[in-house]
Amino acid sequence: MATIRVLRVISHLDVGGVQRQMLLAFRGMRDQGIEPECCVIHYRGRMAEQFEAEGFPVHQVKFRSRIDPLGVLRLRMLVHRRRIDIVHSHMYNANIGVNAAMIARGRVKLVNGYHNQILVKSDRQAQRVKASANRPDAFVAVGDSVKASLMELSVPGDRITVIHNGVVGPETVTPLPKREPGEPLHLVWAGRYVNQKRVEFFAEIAAACRAAGVPVHLTILGDGPGFSKVKRAIEAAGVQDCVEQAGVTTDVFSWLAKSDVFVSASYREGFPNALLEACAAGRPFVVSDIEPHRELLGGSTAGVLVPQDAAKWAEVLGELAHDRARLERMAAESLALGRAFSIEATCEKTVALYRRLMGSA
Repeated sequence: MATIRVLRVISHLDVGGVQRQMLLAFRGMRDQGIEPECCVIHYRGRMAEQFEAEGFPVHQVKFRSRIDPLGVLRLRMLVHRRRIDIVHSHMYNANIGVNAAMIARGRVKLVNGYHNQILVKSDRQAQRVKASANRPDAFVAVGDSVKASLMELSVPGDRITVIHNGVVGPETVTPLPKREPGEPLHLVWAGRYVNQKRVEFFAEIAAACRAAGVPVHLTILGDGPGFSKVKRAIEAAGVQDCVEQAGVTTDVFSWLAKSDVFVSASYREGFPNALLEACAAGRPFVVSDIEPHRELLGGSTAGVLVPQDAAKWAEVLGELAHDRARLERMAAESLALGRAFSIEATCEKTVALYRRLMGSA
């Protein structure tokens, strides 16, 4: 079967869910006749060396704006020089830049990938997506809610392929820790400190738990532009003793193994990687009641969906803290979800799309 050379284009390779998902996909697709490479259009990021160490080339073509003429030219030259068959871009900035660069692309196929349910922040952005709705050969959405958002922006539904994110779990799943009566419920969150994750809301949740007499300890993993904002919120709420900002980790599963419950208060997601990792680790979850979380949960009892109300969060966490048997049942359901969304399935669907575009399906 013919080898297909794919260039994935993204803003940066800093530590994040999209970047980790890309590395997992690269590993899986390499054995299926795909030769993946990466191109960053802003800066390399901390994961670039890991990609290169595993044999995946990382190129840098800087874009000073979303449609930078020099960046467009250099990207086009890179595609030609590397004999790329498919250019697969990720997220709004890269998609717009790639679409401009690949207007006259000849035989090269073009795929736009979207990772969030709310895709645009202004009328201008909406018009740009609409204007390029018929330019790519295919769109990839990580979930049904993302597909719906694309269709609202005039992208034809029959050109959108939903490919859920996949996960690779730990070699050994650690059972839930044993807790003595009155011992804090250990919570963990992982991700980038960006507005859509609403990380600062955890300070309110911790304060509400304290007011309700629910002992919790929350570990926040990751980094990002909102780190200082979250720190100030924790200090303002006076919950420094029970909320810990542990920073970036390369082994999120070791933190999940020490936890009881994964939490997420996001108001916007695509198909959340961090939550998938929690499922793969067999951890129950309490998360905001948004469509992507509902989509992942399905009919399972692995998690609880909660509105953006700190008192309600405290109530739910209090119930779980006093019902270890329920937590154990939720953990088993969560593990089943993690196994259902495997990286193997993600890679198979992606490779099938690539081969269909190249006429070799």
